[in-house]
Amino acid sequence: MSNPTLSKKKIIIVVLVIAIITVLGVLAVIWFSAEPSHYPWLFKGAYAEYFGESSLGAIMCFKVLDFNGTHVQLNMYVFMWIQKSPIHVANKTEWIKIEEIHKAPTLLMQGNYTLTDTYQEEICLTGLGQRNCTVYEYKNHETIQCYIDKQTGWIIKMKTTLTLVGMDKFHININLEETNIPQLKK
Repeated sequence: MSNPTLSKKKIIIVVLVIAIITVLGVLAVIWFSAEPSHYPWLFKGAYAEYFGESSLGAIMCFKVLDFNGTHVQLNMYVFMWIQKSPIHVANKTEWIKIEEIHKAPTLLMQGNYTLTDTYQEEICLTGLGQRNCTVYEYKNHETIQCYIDKQTGWIIKMKTTLTLVGMDKFHININLEETNIPQLKK
C-alpha cells in the first residue's frame, strides 16, 4: 500500500518544477525577443572624445555615468585654447533626456542657446566613412552645430563659431577621435 503523504509531496514537487520551468521559459522568450536598444551608446562607461584645431583648439569628452528609462547622466568636459592659452574650460555632470543628447555641447558653453534649425546632412569622417546625420543648430552670440549619427543616435561631430572680445570670429570643426561605443569605433 502506498503512503498518501508521500504521493502529495511528489505532486507538489512536480507542480513546482513545472511552474518554475514555465516562468523561466516565459522570461527567456521575453529576453530574447526584446528589441535591441535604439541607443547603442546607452551603457555605463560609454565615452567619446573629440578634437578640433584651427586657429582655435578644442578637446571635448562625454561620458555616460548612469541612465534610466528616459534620461542619461553625462559627465561633460571641454578645454578650448588659442595659441596655447586656455580660453574656456568646463566640466559638468548633468541629467539629460536621452532623445536630447544633441543639447550636451551647449551645456558646456556660456549663455543660453536656442535651437534655430534642424536638418539632415551626410558627412564623411576619417575612420567612420559616410554617415547620415541630423544636424541641430543652436545660437546665442555663438553658433554650435551638433551632428547626431542616425545609426547610433550619438554625437559624432560639432562645429562652432565663436566671437571673442576684441578678436575676430573663430570657426572650428570638432570631430570624434576616440570612443568605446562599438558602432563608432574606427
